[in-house]
This record gives sequence, C-alpha cells and structure tokens, in this order.
Amino acid sequence: MSTKNLKIVNCPVCGEEITPDELPEPKEDLNSVAINHGDHIAVVKYDKNKRIISVSAYPISITEEGAAVEICPICEREIPIPAVREYPTELVYNHVDHVVIVYLYDPDLYTLETMPLITVTKPPKKELMKAIIDFIGVQNLANIVARVAVGEKTVKYPHKSGIKLLNEMFEKMGLDEIKVEEGEVEYLPEDFYIFFQKIIENNIRVPDILISKLLGGITLVSKLSNLINSLYKRGLSDEQLKEFVDMLKKKDLYLLIIRRLQNDGHVEVATRISGI
Repeated sequence: MSTKNLKIVNCPVCGEEITPDELPEPKEDLNSVAINHGDHIAVVKYDKNKRIISVSAYPISITEEGAAVEICPICEREIPIPAVREYPTELVYNHVDHVVIVYLYDPDLYTLETMPLITVTKPPKKELMKAIIDFIGVQNLANIVARVAVGEKTVKYPHKSGIKLLNEMFEKMGLDEIKVEEGEVEYLPEDFYIFFQKIIENNIRVPDILISKLLGGITLVSKLSNLINSLYKRGLSDEQLKEFVDMLKKKDLYLLIIRRLQNDGHVEVATRISGI
C-alpha cells in the first residue's frame, strides 16, 4: 500500500511526527493504535487506506487501587477504576503490548477500550545543514544557493527528501518566496558557485553558523549588484569601475554579479561590466 500522499500528523503533547508508514496494517474500516511516547501515548485513528482520521494523547495512569475493578479482556490483568475529581476523564493503562483506556463519565458510568501499543524507533534528527550536506553534497548545495543569489525564485532538485530539506533551509533564512520543486538540477558553471562552495567548506564544521553565512552571501550579491548598477548610472568611466570589478573577481563574485544584473533586467550594465 502506498502511503506517500497521506498526511503526516503531530502528537498534540510532544509534537512528535506520526506518519502513516508507522501504523500497523489496517484490519477494519476504522482502526486504532496507541504509540508509546514515554510518559504519554498518542492514540491514532485511521481508516482501511491508512488515512489518519484523528490523533489524541493521554498521560499514562499509575493508579493501583480503585473503587471498582475490571479485568482486561486481552491479558486478564486487573484494571482499577478509581473515583476522580472531575468527570468526564480518561485513564490509560500500559499493558506492554496493548493499552486499556477507561473513559469515566461519572462515578457509576464508564467504558473500556483496548488497542495495540507500539513503539516507533526513529533515528535522531540531524542538524538541518548537516542533513542537507550529507544528502545532496557540497557542490549541489553551492549551485542551488548560487542560483538563488542570481535572482532565481524557483530551483529544481530531483528527490523529495532533498526538496523538503532545502525548502526548510530557505524558510529559516526568511526567503519564503524561494521554492524548490521536483526536477533535474540545472547546473551553473563551477566558476559561478565557487563563492558559495568556499563558504560551505569553511563552515562545514559549524552548521549552525553556515545557514547565516549562506544568507549573508545571497544578500551580498544582491547589494553589490544594486551598487554597481547605481555606479553605472552615475556615469563612471571604465577606469573608475575597474577597481570595483577587480575586487569582485578576487572574491569570486564577478560572474554572480553579472548574472544577477542580467536576471534583474540590467543587461546593458552587465554587458559593460563584462567588458572591463
């Protein structure tokens, strides 16, 4: 059964992501499972197609005595039914491979529900930038960031996991207008993205700083492009512009600035600068 298009939900207590792939294969039109989240459980209701209908969460109960006692219909353990301060409420008992939920409506009215209990073991999440570099590589990341720096609002990447990571990166940068979509990577020549490749290689061991450095690089390309366009409009001579252009070449920014000028519609300025 394909679950790739089914929704992912989050535990309302701890925020843990719950995916349809984690759920046992459905046996009925409506299925229930409890997922162990340590000090609480997430109860997931889902249909025969593994579409998640609802998710709720309850703390694990540790009550050992009650005014009444029921017997678990699965393992025959005793289930204490205590008096509580507020009604209605729920009590959840962990019986290792299943749970019993006691729905208390008033002191004399309650119902029981049993369901399987599963534990989902997930690998620890990597820091975002480390996950991106491990997944797509330094050159691919440098190329994608360079495309954004030269003014492209949509870039392509062929794998959905990478797309999700890259979109998250641009969201963290505050660049909500940038979208990564599914498609073949369109490569700029290496000379175009060497500036960003150096930023990544120089900060690869400090991923929490890397994202701000890349954003700084994108912003720098935009500001320098605007500056050189302004200088051109002032009528500066080639000789006066040459010092500025030489600085761009030393910093591996020259080709990025020309492409940004072209993409921003300043073709005449780009042509002039490329001839210096």
